[in-house]
Amino acid sequence: MSAPLDSPATIHGALYNHLVLPAKLPQHRDLDQQIPLVEKTLCRRMAVAARIMSALPNNTDTCRETWETVRQTVVACQRLYQGGRIDKASLLRELQQLGPSGFIVLHIETQNAGLIIRRAQDPVFNDSVVFEAFEASAKNESVLAAKGALIWDFPGIAVAIPYTTFNDQDFQLSLANFIEQASLETVKDFAAYAFKAGTTVFEYRNTGDPSIISSLLMAILEENGRRFAPVLLRKRVRDDVCWNRAKKPWRRLPYYLVLRVAIQRYLTIALDHEKGRLEYKFFISVLLATFLDDSPTHHIGMEQTHFLKKKICRRLVKLDLDKDRCGDQDAVARYNHLFDCLGPKFDKSISRCSVLLEHALTQERLALVKHIPVLPRKACEQDLILSLRVSQVYIKNALQSFRFPKNKRYQLLPNEGPAEAAKDHLSQYARNYHKLIDKEMKLIASVPETCSEVSRQIFDYVQTALPMYEDNPEQKSLMLLTVMELWQKMDSIACESFPLLSEFHPVFHPQMLDVLLFSQFSDMARLASLQTFLSYRITRASTVQRNIFEDPSAGCFAERYYRESSDAPSLKFIHDSIVTLANQMRESKKAEWKRKTREYDELISRIDTSTCMYIVDEDNIHGRERHDPNCRRCSMMWNAQNMRISIFEEPLPVDPIVARSTVFELACPQEFAIYRDTTWWVLRHLATHFNDEGAKPRCFLRDYVQLKPFSKQSHGKVGLASTTKPFQTTHYISVPFPVEWDGGRDGVCRPNALKLGYFDERTSTWPGRTRFRPSFAHHTALVLPNNSPWKKVLETKACALDGPGPSSYEIMASQSSCPAGINNHEYLAMQTLMTGKKQRWIVLLAELGSTNLNFSSEVTMLVVSHLALQSGPRDEKGDVLRTIHNVFRDDHFCDRFVEQLCARLESLQANWRETYLMDVVITLLLRTHALTATNRDVSSKAFEAILRARKICVRWVEMLRAETFKASDVEMSRRCQQYALWAAILCKRTFVVHANQSVHLDDTALQAYIECCITLQDNLVVEVGALPQVLRHAVVSDMKLSYRLSSLVRKSIVSSPDTFRKAIMAVWPEADGRSRQISALRADQDAWVVCESHGHDGWNASIQVVQYNCCTGLLLVDSRPLG
Repeated sequence: MSAPLDSPATIHGALYNHLVLPAKLPQHRDLDQQIPLVEKTLCRRMAVAARIMSALPNNTDTCRETWETVRQTVVACQRLYQGGRIDKASLLRELQQLGPSGFIVLHIETQNAGLIIRRAQDPVFNDSVVFEAFEASAKNESVLAAKGALIWDFPGIAVAIPYTTFNDQDFQLSLANFIEQASLETVKDFAAYAFKAGTTVFEYRNTGDPSIISSLLMAILEENGRRFAPVLLRKRVRDDVCWNRAKKPWRRLPYYLVLRVAIQRYLTIALDHEKGRLEYKFFISVLLATFLDDSPTHHIGMEQTHFLKKKICRRLVKLDLDKDRCGDQDAVARYNHLFDCLGPKFDKSISRCSVLLEHALTQERLALVKHIPVLPRKACEQDLILSLRVSQVYIKNALQSFRFPKNKRYQLLPNEGPAEAAKDHLSQYARNYHKLIDKEMKLIASVPETCSEVSRQIFDYVQTALPMYEDNPEQKSLMLLTVMELWQKMDSIACESFPLLSEFHPVFHPQMLDVLLFSQFSDMARLASLQTFLSYRITRASTVQRNIFEDPSAGCFAERYYRESSDAPSLKFIHDSIVTLANQMRESKKAEWKRKTREYDELISRIDTSTCMYIVDEDNIHGRERHDPNCRRCSMMWNAQNMRISIFEEPLPVDPIVARSTVFELACPQEFAIYRDTTWWVLRHLATHFNDEGAKPRCFLRDYVQLKPFSKQSHGKVGLASTTKPFQTTHYISVPFPVEWDGGRDGVCRPNALKLGYFDERTSTWPGRTRFRPSFAHHTALVLPNNSPWKKVLETKACALDGPGPSSYEIMASQSSCPAGINNHEYLAMQTLMTGKKQRWIVLLAELGSTNLNFSSEVTMLVVSHLALQSGPRDEKGDVLRTIHNVFRDDHFCDRFVEQLCARLESLQANWRETYLMDVVITLLLRTHALTATNRDVSSKAFEAILRARKICVRWVEMLRAETFKASDVEMSRRCQQYALWAAILCKRTFVVHANQSVHLDDTALQAYIECCITLQDNLVVEVGALPQVLRHAVVSDMKLSYRLSSLVRKSIVSSPDTFRKAIMAVWPEADGRSRQISALRADQDAWVVCESHGHDGWNASIQVVQYNCCTGLLLVDSRPLG
């Protein structure tokens, strides 16, 4: 159980922090009821230390009298300082009794000032009284900015007045009244303040300006005397500001600084400078030593005790060094005397502390020592049995649920069919893409009616597609096109529901879609339609080009909707309701303020006309009386100091435009909120490639207490939020009296403190304060191997695919920058491919006829494929082929282009290692076929070339099948498998031309397709994710193509069973001279084709069930994969 707040141990612990200033300090200020007790304990300890210094053996009369005066002054401070204020009666008595060698120390806490009053001889006034004022506590900013201790000169100002003036009773009474009043009230004009909501507010967490004392009081005194420049005392003042979720920060006790400055000032004046300094240093050492002696009694921790001991030892070492450096013989003699008298006490304190620390350390070590008991020679029976109290139930359940595995992995369970058996291969991986294709087709064909429906479709689709299309620019392009088409549908619905929306910029630009990659003409047509829509939306928008995400300002969407929409009457009604409620709350608060102000004025009036109560000792009527702890006047003062009133904050912002926007947000239509949320999410999640999270808001509008009753229950993610807190949730929520009703930094009525702007919770961004141009370029960027020397060359800004490309001058000038490992001609040719947009295909045709580029390399394949698929900017006529591909309208170009590709094909007939070159040729042929769909002659030539490429790929598959059978080692077999996989994928890619075909495939095409599908399945023996990136992308594209062709292939197989038999016999050889016959061929569930095979295994005739999956190419014989 923790000690009470007012217990000696608690007070001792709090005082420790102020005296010692350890590294680890509290993170909040001491409690208000603790601070007077800490100050009282501090005074008592300083008085004890002063008595020790006074009672030293063989002490000189001067030193004894000086220290006795210090002790009496410190004791007087306890009587003067009552409950955080200075008592007028006690102060008046001390002023009247101020002797020639005495001094008075005052700490006016409310004014952050220290005041020293002492007698002195003045060259003008002779016998005079000196007033020295200084700041008691530095500003938080100054303390935090200091790297070490603050260098501080004391006093800040000094004024001397004649003693005759000082001795006047009216003067002393006026002075006592002034100081008491200053210690009782905080003058807000001189207090610390902060700037919030356009006004300055009272900041009680910082220290105030001591001008009431250092300027006003000292100016009054100067009129009765003169200002002079005393010898300054320079001190290194250590302080800290510690603050962690606290109402007020922890600061070192200002009262302690005031006492230290006053004592050191007095010592250096009463004695000479050097002696006063050394006396003060020994005094502080005695204070700390006596504190150390009492620490074990008050249960101070060992770490804290050790730190205090080190601090004392450091002080003593410094004193010893100061003695050695001192040149004043009298001072050295005093050093020796003090060391002789106080040395044994210091040694005793330190030795005692060391013994206690050693004992505590020994106990700690003993507690950490492991006690290992002696092992018995024989274990008892109970120790030989495991109780398994925790795991017994789990183990029993595991044993009961265990089933022996079946010997045959592919054996069908009674209720299993071919589809379930296929899960053991690539089916599960492919099925995810098949589901995604179905979803994409449904989304494209969907006709949603509400924004919320489209929003759900977008979020669901992106969350599914984005991980599956990661690092795949071509597939991501299709995803982005689908998302933007969905957004187009949502925008059309929103514009129809909210016509004002059409006057604002849609945020998306048509040009941001130019970087997308498409291989199909239909996708390019979709893109052209989408860009036309965006251009139309932008044209309809006003010339100001404003958007709905701008922060509240004149002409913003929210403000215009408030004024112009059909919902304007209901919004104005809400606005009027808020204003009416605010007026009622304001009048109620004003009545409360008037009532409390009268109570405060009456309380102050009673305080001014009353006096403090003192208790006189009847046994010693001439002794000093004690202050009554139940003094009624002090109770009234405490009530006056703690009288507070909570502030009133306007619920709506002062700016009428922001106020209207706020009202709109309170009643924001649900469909518009969903549209806004989804648009910004698409913009930030897909159309930007950087993460610039802004500062977290301090308050959301929906959580603002003042307006919560008027807010609709909305789950929107984009909404108004504030970077500043409202007054209601800050420490400014209440203010002390006296306080004005509407008076700037010290007023009860405050303006709305919210600085509102739009904030998105999903992306943690401020839409109205984020400046960027949306782009999809980061999704479709060219991805090259990390070890390629081309990577740095093609990732430069000059070669950016979404830019204009390098000029011919830049290309020629870059010859000297050609990286190692790249041929200079190839270096120039590759950059030439990047130049311009209109001449891209012309340059490519020229390079196909030359030997500059190595089309057999992976990098060339990636670059050429990327450039060929890129959509590029729109042309002026709005042609679907756009600027880049317009050249395909020229028959002569198309003829030459197909000729060059056919020439390349002829060189590949038997070279199955040229997979990259074949990839380039097939990609360009398919692109040509797609872009010349309206030109039958060119399209047919391209189609014939595609069939030729297919025939070569089939030949490769047959050759590689034979090479795999002949492979003599694992590595050779692995390479053949990978080449066979490539050959099968390339062959299947040529079937893109049949994707939209309704007529059955001819026998040759069908046989080639089935053979390649089965070959792909047989040779894909690793996880798809483990494949090289280029091959992985090819497999994904193949899976999607296979799914699109599955229906056509299944119908073609059913219509041509003999072709199916020939295809499977190519991969499933027949026994010599014993051909198989196919019967009962039928289309089964999903994409399966099932038939019976009648054959002979060399010994017996057999009938086997053959199952073929037209979607994945999986061939099962008696429900087992082939081989």
